[in-house]
Amino acid sequence: MGLNAALGSLVVFIWMPEIWARLAQERCTDFKLQFERVFSVPGDTAMLNSTLLSPDVLNYTAVPYNITWYNSKTGQEMSNQTGRILVL
Repeated sequence: MGLNAALGSLVVFIWMPEIWARLAQERCTDFKLQFERVFSVPGDTAMLNSTLLSPDVLNYTAVPYNITWYNSKTGQEMSNQTGRILVL
């Protein structure tokens, strides 16, 4: 009986991550919406911390990419902003 109980516990222990993963997937809802987050202090420098250049997200050495800034009030692309936009 001790061996059966130990094997049963081992099986439950091994299946537990799969059970939790399935429960998490059932609770996750894809609203198919892109949420926009804008944080700004007028006159202050804005800094973007992005995972775009993470090797897990994009192979930036092989795939060309472009970062574009938009005015949140007008929705127009910010261009000809010499000295105001710096990408490092």
